[in-house]
Amino acid sequence: MRPLRPALLAALLLGGCAGVPLTYHSSGLMAPLPHDGPGLPLCALDVTLSDPDLTADPVHGALEAEMGRQVTRFIQGDGRFTLDPGPNCQGTSVSMAFTDISDTGQFEIYSEGMPMTLTAVAEVTYWRQSQSPATARSFTHSSVMTVQPEIGNSMEGPNLLFINSVRNKTRLMEGVLTELQARLEAP
Repeated sequence: MRPLRPALLAALLLGGCAGVPLTYHSSGLMAPLPHDGPGLPLCALDVTLSDPDLTADPVHGALEAEMGRQVTRFIQGDGRFTLDPGPNCQGTSVSMAFTDISDTGQFEIYSEGMPMTLTAVAEVTYWRQSQSPATARSFTHSSVMTVQPEIGNSMEGPNLLFINSVRNKTRLMEGVLTELQARLEAP
């Protein structure tokens, strides 16, 4: 997890001062809890950001690339899956589209003691390499977290939001991998 950047902190604080809705994004994920055993092979992994709050952003491509790297590292550290992009891979291809990972809220209201809800949603499509992509199956997984503000130190609000935003995205990834594993291991 990267430390809170000064620019992000300034945006959080200025957004609250102006009384306008605050939108920010962190592509960071916490380290996964490692799982034992041989991982199920993933032949291909495609990660896209289709969150409407991010697609118009001029740095969308950089955010998408960073999220792809974060998801890849998360999967590698998790252990339930192994990335095996070789031509003889007999595993599964996966496409993850993150449709809601920007956190939007009224920081001014949050700083006055009202909770803020963080939402992360991914649409996952998968198919076995031995089958056509036309046979793909899909599911949607979401993680919702309500953050209660800690009033007192002016730095606690932005830090708490950032940390919980990363935590919520990590919960989303844990849930996605758990559901994907269950679906792939089902008869």
